[in-house]
Amino acid sequence: MFMNKKERVEAALRGEPVDRVPISVWSHDYKGEWGIQSIMESIVEHFIRYDWDFLKVNPRTTYLAEAWKARYRPGDQNNTPPVFEDGPVRGSSDWKRLRVLEPDRGPLLEQLRLLQLLNHQVGYDAHFIQTVSCPLGVACSLVGGDPTLVQYSIRTSRTTTHTRLRAITETLTKCAIAGMEQAASSLFYTTRGWASEGW
Repeated sequence: MFMNKKERVEAALRGEPVDRVPISVWSHDYKGEWGIQSIMESIVEHFIRYDWDFLKVNPRTTYLAEAWKARYRPGDQNNTPPVFEDGPVRGSSDWKRLRVLEPDRGPLLEQLRLLQLLNHQVGYDAHFIQTVSCPLGVACSLVGGDPTLVQYSIRTSRTTTHTRLRAITETLTKCAIAGMEQAASSLFYTTRGWASEGW
């Protein structure tokens, strides 16, 4: 029996027989992810070239932190991640500045537009999955990627930090809902290194 991409994925999720195991692979395109059109083209090009069964959308790694005015620039090489320049949180008291954001502006809106473009390009043929970062991962990006700074803030200003983590969580929830409304089939929750016994 032959299945199309959506049938294959849906049958596998239900635990039913499939004509073959559905497959996909994803990675960051650090050069292309600075533009909506370029990252969409990169994702679609790999989807078509390798005939993946579904897409997991990898947005720019720093777009969520950028929504709270963290500043990153592209890495020096095509295969290196963005470089942190400045952020809104320099000390524990700065967490108070973080507010809940709406997904219809700035870098958050860019991600929704990316999902719209992908839905137009491949949504008829295949499911695509929206990436949602964990709040601690976003907090880490706000301070330049150093988890010890987030841990220090939690230890020294627990109430303030947890309140602002709730603001990040609410923003992520709004973004996830908006992404599903743009026809994303499901969510991929990434812990970004925070799911370990060491934390």
